[in-house]
Amino acid sequence: MTEDYDNNIMWDKYADNKEDTMSSLVSIRTDDDLLGQFSSLAEATGRSRSFLINQAMREFIEREAWQIAAIQKAIEEADAGDFATDEEIAALDAKWGYHAG
Repeated sequence: MTEDYDNNIMWDKYADNKEDTMSSLVSIRTDDDLLGQFSSLAEATGRSRSFLINQAMREFIEREAWQIAAIQKAIEEADAGDFATDEEIAALDAKWGYHAG
């Protein structure tokens, strides 16, 4: 089930992705140009906009999740007092030729 209203996109992920066990209807606002790009891509690939938007959201989450995990790990290390030693910093300076100060 796919419905579009002006700049709103409404879709049901079941439209193209039958392996999912849950289905949710989502409504977002987007600009006409972006919606047009999804429409053009959908037509060119033989996929629905719903499928492509879901794919884009999955790829975004995968791409961003590593960064959040890395930040959380760094916070845990900092909270534990696990900082680079003066020797480690000097080795990095020597390797990359960067001297702060």
